[in-house]
Amino acid sequence: MSLIDRVLLTIHTTTALFFLWLFVFVLWRAYCEDKLRQDVFALRDTLFDYAHSGAIGFDHQAYAVLRTRMNGLIRFAHRATWTHIFLIFLFTRKSMAVSVDESNSRWQEALSQLHQTETRLKLREFHDHMQLLIAQHLIRGSLILTPALLIGVATVDVWKRLTNNMPGLGYVEVEAEQIGAMNT
Repeated sequence: MSLIDRVLLTIHTTTALFFLWLFVFVLWRAYCEDKLRQDVFALRDTLFDYAHSGAIGFDHQAYAVLRTRMNGLIRFAHRATWTHIFLIFLFTRKSMAVSVDESNSRWQEALSQLHQTETRLKLREFHDHMQLLIAQHLIRGSLILTPALLIGVATVDVWKRLTNNMPGLGYVEVEAEQIGAMNT
């Protein structure tokens, strides 16, 4: 390999690594933040429509707590990273634990003030969906968790396909069920 070939290879490799870094740490991160914000906007809009339908008052504490959390998540989506969570855990573990407990108590108390079970369940559904969006964002933004999750999903899918096509497994399950029924 000549000197010019080495120089060209170095330039190509450096350029490729730069664009990979640009994609992963600038463009992908911005996309993940925007996606989280957009998804929470849509969820908050659905929450607003639910309240507008008369199911819950806009001034009810449970609605206000959930809306405030969604607004905060939209505003600070750029802080929803594993690094930020790790640093919070590392440096403010005790004070943050108190804050989390107080926040959860405030949310549970607000939900307990709802007299209609259907409304309480619907608001919990909104809350759970918001937490799912946060988890998806954290996984999507992780260079380690995204490939691990994809490998895990593929492994489960392959395992299901293998076990569904193995004729002997059905017989084993039937026999196990019969043996289990004899002992009860």
